[in-house]
Amino acid sequence: MGQLLRCINCDKVFFKTPFDRWPEYEYTSVFSSGTVRMIERDDFQEFLASHRGHRLEELKVHENSYVGEKPYIEPVKTSYFKATNGKERFVVKKFRERIDEPLSYQLMHGNYSLRCTRIDIQSQQIKKQLEREFKHSPISDYEIEAFLKLCQEVALSAEVEKLGKTPKNANTL
Repeated sequence: MGQLLRCINCDKVFFKTPFDRWPEYEYTSVFSSGTVRMIERDDFQEFLASHRGHRLEELKVHENSYVGEKPYIEPVKTSYFKATNGKERFVVKKFRERIDEPLSYQLMHGNYSLRCTRIDIQSQQIKKQLEREFKHSPISDYEIEAFLKLCQEVALSAEVEKLGKTPKNANTL
């Protein structure tokens, strides 16, 4: 979908997408009627202008290297992915603090590896889901707590060092 570019001179990165030229809209409210102002944008041309005379290179993003603190679709978060220019390895930090600001990218030299150190269950989320699922035929708090305790025991007894990664296209039940 996009092209990841690195300025070799200053290590800044830019993720070029078709959305770089989409305008921004600003709404100003004046009592009961408001006005909408369209602001033309071209983020890629701004990047090129601020790096005029610098050497740029394209980086290749490693598939399946995305890791983040929140789900991928969450718009306000910090996440990381791996990239390379064919000779060096990089980690790219992708983040934004507020929904109304553009994504920012920070390049770091190096690599990362992930390993599972423990398994946790999402007790509160599971409890809420069970309560929704059994709304018409409720189960008791005692039964829910017993189920969650059993799930936690299974998670704690799992030998995490023996866990493997399931391929993305694996058949699931």
